Amino acid sequence: MTELEALQICRELWYWIYLNPERNKCEWPGWKKYGRMTSSCPCCEYRDLKVADVGVSVRNSCDLCPLLGYAWQAKGALYCIDNPESFFWKYRLTPRRQAAGMIVACDEAIRNLRKRGWR
Repeated sequence: MTELEALQICRELWYWIYLNPERNKCEWPGWKKYGRMTSSCPCCEYRDLKVADVGVSVRNSCDLCPLLGYAWQAKGALYCIDNPESFFWKYRLTPRRQAAGMIVACDEAIRNLRKRGWR
């Protein structure tokens, strides 16, 4: 999985959450479409694959997240699961609003990747 693919799949997931705020994330049809993922987030899946490739310590592995700088800001800080300010953390309380934020974050990250030459 490439960084761009992870972001595109992640956007698709959050768009589904936006359209289906009453449904559970694990019900997303994309889990079947894209095959088995060990993580419940395509960007975390990308990160896990990168950790295996480059041997980064698990403690710093979130520094490889494609959404770093878009959905949360600082390296070495609390990330989506542990950060009360992240879209992921808040989506359980206000799914549509937070999903919309994640869609924007994915779109920005995809746009910047494409500016750098990713297609």
